[in-house]
Amino acid sequence: MSSTFREEEDDGQQEVVEEEEPELSNLSLGQQAMNEAFEQAKRKRDPDETSEEEEPELSNLSLGQQAMNEAFEQAKRKRDPDETSSDSLTHAGVKVAKKMRGAFRSFADARTYARTLGLKSRDEWRAWSSSGKRPHDIPSSPDLMYKESGWTSYGDFLGYAVGKVTGSFRSFEDARVYVRTLGLKSENEWKEWSASGARPHDIPSSPDKTYASSGWLSYGDFLGYDVGKQARNTNASTFRTFEDARAYVRTLGLKSSHEWKEWRKSGARPHDIPSAPETMYKSSGWTSYGDFLGYDKRKATVVFRTFEDARVYVRTLGLKSEKEWREWSSSGKRPHDIPSRPDLMYKESGWTSCGDFLGFAAGSFRSFEDARTYVRTLGLKSQKEWREWSKSGARPHDIPSSPDKTYKSSGWTSYGDFLGYDKGKQAQSTQKSSNSRNETTEERSLHHMKDSCAVKV
Repeated sequence: MSSTFREEEDDGQQEVVEEEEPELSNLSLGQQAMNEAFEQAKRKRDPDETSEEEEPELSNLSLGQQAMNEAFEQAKRKRDPDETSSDSLTHAGVKVAKKMRGAFRSFADARTYARTLGLKSRDEWRAWSSSGKRPHDIPSSPDLMYKESGWTSYGDFLGYAVGKVTGSFRSFEDARVYVRTLGLKSENEWKEWSASGARPHDIPSSPDKTYASSGWLSYGDFLGYDVGKQARNTNASTFRTFEDARAYVRTLGLKSSHEWKEWRKSGARPHDIPSAPETMYKSSGWTSYGDFLGYDKRKATVVFRTFEDARVYVRTLGLKSEKEWREWSSSGKRPHDIPSRPDLMYKESGWTSCGDFLGFAAGSFRSFEDARTYVRTLGLKSQKEWREWSKSGARPHDIPSSPDKTYKSSGWTSYGDFLGYDKGKQAQSTQKSSNSRNETTEERSLHHMKDSCAVKV
């Protein structure tokens, strides 16, 4: 091992004391000289400064390595020109060169530091880099050192053109996943971090504005510091409907409940998608994770709604054509118990047309007798109940909303008769009327017989 020397003062006398060579991994020996050697080596290639396109590869320290070795020798000779051997210095220089690559800060850390300097151009960076102020673990050519680990431009690295670097930000979900890893606990902490230089160029400084229409709820949700509070305060009305939630999660490509659980913990889950869908949607469509995530749709056991219930539901969608039905049916929003081919499923149980099923077209009305037969099956007990049912979307297109007007001259007597809730009263009334008519007829017959007898006499 080579030796180095230090000087100690003792009563004004200088004494040379031999001590063990310092650790080279920290680049404590010859550091400044190496930095200068790098700059000198680059200037030898192009005295007018190397262009960005032609700058030599430095990632493997191939350029300037010999200069560093020479710098080591010079630095050692300054300490004691008589004690340093050429072989030992060459070995030391190579040793430092091998260790130097791993001594630089990570790209993110280097960028965070560089952005605090307020440099506004590549020229300012070079001037600062060669001023002697650059820390040893910040490379002089970051574009080459970080070429494969995050580098995009000097504007991004120094922070003077953050908004112009790519022109686009990450999606709301991706941005939220990233920032939740930072552990920020308030909007103020966000603002401080955002201005620190550590914020990536594709994370907006004002996420509340950038993502106002694409998922933004609050800084607490975005940063993740009140997810628990939000979960405790969230009720069913805050979450998406089962159909909308299922349509969203099916786009994720998750293939098991385990993958779902991993995803929901990642921070990517929107606030209006419940973490426990099997509980939230237990009574509103849930059958299995396979159905919810979409990885075994054909395996799911399906029991379809009745024709009437299915028609009531789809009429609320406002679809105006068979084409719109097909698009909606294949969008992922269709509940599992609504068939994709209602014309086939309900062929024998009420189907007449797509217009009737969706409610966008009304044809001719049923006859009074057929309409009365149908509505009497509904169990409605008053004209008020009829009106509510008629507006609910359940009324077939060929049953009129105002039967008293439609059937005024073709059989109508009353809502009690039409709906069937006063058939008994009507029967009694009819019987009395019939009896009354019979009695009148008999009386007339008797009078006629008396008159006949009187004439004969």
